[in-house]
This record gives sequence, C-alpha cells and structure tokens, in this order.
Amino acid sequence: HGPILRDLRARVTIARNKAIVENPPVPKWLREMPVMKMLEALKRNESPSRLQAMAKELARRTDKESLLALAEFAYCPYRDISQPSGELLIKRLKQLNDYEILGLLVNPIPAVKLGALKFLQESSAMPKYADVIALLDDANSEVRQMARKTLMKWAPGKDFGPDEKADAEARSRSMKEWRTHFHLDSK
Repeated sequence: HGPILRDLRARVTIARNKAIVENPPVPKWLREMPVMKMLEALKRNESPSRLQAMAKELARRTDKESLLALAEFAYCPYRDISQPSGELLIKRLKQLNDYEILGLLVNPIPAVKLGALKFLQESSAMPKYADVIALLDDANSEVRQMARKTLMKWAPGKDFGPDEKADAEARSRSMKEWRTHFHLDSK
C-alpha cells in the first residue's frame, strides 16, 4: 500500500496547491469588510489593487447586496477598476436565473441596469424585448443607450432609436417602433 499512498499524497498536494493558486485565501480584513465600506472605498478612489481585491471579494459573495455593489464597481469612472469588475459582474450574472435578471432591469441603480443589459447582449438566453424596450424611457441616458444597443444586437441592421438627446415624445415613438418590430404591439 505504500506506493499507492505516496502517489495519492502527491496528487492531493498538487491539487491543493493548484486550488490555492487559482483561489487564494481571502484576507481576513477583506472577508469581514461590509459592502458599504467597499462602496465608500470606491468613492474615495483608494488604490487600484485594493479596489480590485474588493471587486473580487464582491464577486465571490453570493448575496444581492454584493452583486449590486459589484455593478457599481463595474460602472465606476476608473477604467483600471471598471474593466476587470465588469468581467467579474458578467460571470456573476451568469449564475442568476431569468427572473433574477429581469429584477435587475428594474433596479433603481443605473449601474445595475447597465450590468444586466450588458449581460443580455452577451447572453444566448431568450431576449426580453418588452423589458428592454421599457428602458428606452429610463431617466438615465446611459441606460437608454445601452438598451438601444441591446435591441440593435437582437435586430441586426435595425435601429429605431432613440437618439441620446431625444425628448419624451421621440422616445415614445421609438419604443412603439421597437414594439412593432418585435411584434409586441399593445392591445
């Protein structure tokens, strides 16, 4: 049994070392840090390496508050934080079901809506036409434009707007045209 046990011990050691490299242990200060403190650190624009570690920790957590905070990290103005956080957000969103994604589309935080729209653009899930069309009238212009891009991806070669500076009437016309295109006319 000796050679078998030595071989097994070596395999376990290799697997454990690989796991540590791929998923290093989370430092205690970060593991215990409340989400609100991470968002405050983001607002203060702390060091990029520290903020990136916080984004990884938010992606590791499975609660809704952490997901919403990760969306804030993904759509912050600091590119060295937003880009890797956006990738983490997409991975995290892939773990959600359709119902949870739809819930994010109506969240009041623009960054959360943007993350859900970005996920829908990259997803092979069934398009949520009506829910995305409704975002063409969102209060946030960035959300409106991301919704437009999402619809354009689902309808190659089509663009019914609205333009970034469109008023409420123009947005309403645009929404009607998108509904007609996707055969969602109101009855």
